[in-house]
Amino acid sequence: MYSRIVLFLLLVFLISGCVTIETNQNDTINQIITPVTNDSTPTVSKTEIPYIGLWPLSTDCQDINVTFSYSPVPVDKITNIGPVGALTAPVAGHVIPNDHNAIGYSGGESDVIMPADGYLVMVERHRYTPPPGMPQVNHYHLYFEHSCMLYTALLHISEFDPALLDASQELRELDTKELEMDSENIWPRIHLEAGQRIGVSKYWNFVGTLAVDTNVYKHHSNPESYSGAPWRLHATSIFEYYRDPLRSLLYDRIPRTVDPRAGKANYDMDGRLIGGWFREGTGGMAGNVTEHMQCGNIPCSYWMGHLSFVYDYMEPEKIRIQIGYDLSPVLRGPYGLRGNAPDPAEISKESGIAKLELVELRDVTPERGLEGYVPGGEPYFTENKDEVVATLLVEMIDDMTIRVEVFVGKEASQVSGFTDDAVIYRR
Repeated sequence: MYSRIVLFLLLVFLISGCVTIETNQNDTINQIITPVTNDSTPTVSKTEIPYIGLWPLSTDCQDINVTFSYSPVPVDKITNIGPVGALTAPVAGHVIPNDHNAIGYSGGESDVIMPADGYLVMVERHRYTPPPGMPQVNHYHLYFEHSCMLYTALLHISEFDPALLDASQELRELDTKELEMDSENIWPRIHLEAGQRIGVSKYWNFVGTLAVDTNVYKHHSNPESYSGAPWRLHATSIFEYYRDPLRSLLYDRIPRTVDPRAGKANYDMDGRLIGGWFREGTGGMAGNVTEHMQCGNIPCSYWMGHLSFVYDYMEPEKIRIQIGYDLSPVLRGPYGLRGNAPDPAEISKESGIAKLELVELRDVTPERGLEGYVPGGEPYFTENKDEVVATLLVEMIDDMTIRVEVFVGKEASQVSGFTDDAVIYRR
C-alpha cells in the first residue's frame, strides 16, 4: 500500500483541485473557546518542508502557526482519551507504540468535527468486514493540511457530511464504489473551517487523532528505518495545539496522570535496548513483506518484524515488551517482565546476554473506575500476572544490532543460551 501512496504522491499536484464548502455549524457542536492567534515565527517555510508521507505537500500551504479551537469529537460525547504510545496485540498492528490518540465516544456513534481551519488533502478508504451481527459501514482515514508545518489525521470515520460529498465528485465516487483492493486513496483539496461537521464515526467507539508538526523532531536511533513512515519522526499529539479552557477539558479526559499527559511513542536511546527494533531484512517500520496476509479486517504483514522494549503508556514505571507475532494461539502480548526488571534502558552491549522473563498482563481498567479500550481492545490499565510464559534472550551485538530468541513456556533458569533459531533485529 505504501509504495502505491509514494507513487501517487508524485502526481498530487496534477490532480488536486480547490473547492470551498460553506461552514455548517450548529450550537450542539460549538465549543467554549475562540481561536487564539500564535504570533511566533515558524521555523520551517514552505520551501523547506521535509517529506512526511501520506500528506501531499503543497506550495499553496500557509506559513502560519495554528491553534485548534474545536474538539474532533464533541466534548459531551467523549468518554476517555487514550494517550499516544499504546501497544496492542499483533492483530491490531501497534507493536511499535502507536503514534496517535484515541478519543472514545458514547452511544455507538459521534459527529466528527474539524478542529481548525485547513484542507482535506487525502482520503484513504479501507476494506471493512464487520463482526457478526454488526452493520456494514465504510471505513475512512482522513488527512488534513493546516499550514506548511502542521498536518493532522482523523481515523475511523464512517460517513461524510453531505456538504463534503456535494463538494467533490471524486469523493462521492469513492464513497459508493466497491473496493478492488484493501484500500484506495484520493487526493482532493477541500477547504474546511474550524467547527465544520466532517461526518460521523459509527461502531468503532473511538476516533483516532494524529498530528504531524515539521517543527518537531522525535529522536529515533535510525531514521532510515522509518523512511516508509516518515511522519513518525514528526508525530505529536493534537492536544498540544489547544488553549484553555478547552485544553483543560480535553486533558481531564486522559487517564494518564504523568507528563507528557498526551502520551509518548518514541523511546529509542542510542546504545541501549530501550525502543523499537526491526527484524533484519523486513524493511523497517513500513515493512517489505510481499506475501498477502490478513489480521482481522486489515493487512498485517508489515508489523510482523517489529519488536518493542518500552514503557507502559499509562503508567510508564512499568516495562512493556511486544513482539510482532503471536507466541502461541493464546500468547499475543503485550507482555510485562517478572519483577518489572531488568530495565531495557540499562541494557547495553556491555551487559552481555540478558534474560527477560515475560508475563501476561491483567486488565485492571474497571478497578480504576474507567470504561473504554484502546484500538485493538487492549485495556487502559494493566498489572503483571505472576506466571512466566516465556523467556526472551537478548544480546546487543552493537549499538544498532541485537540477537533475540524467545523460549515459550520456559523460565530464565531453564534457558542456557541461544540456539540456531536466534534472529537478528536492527534499529
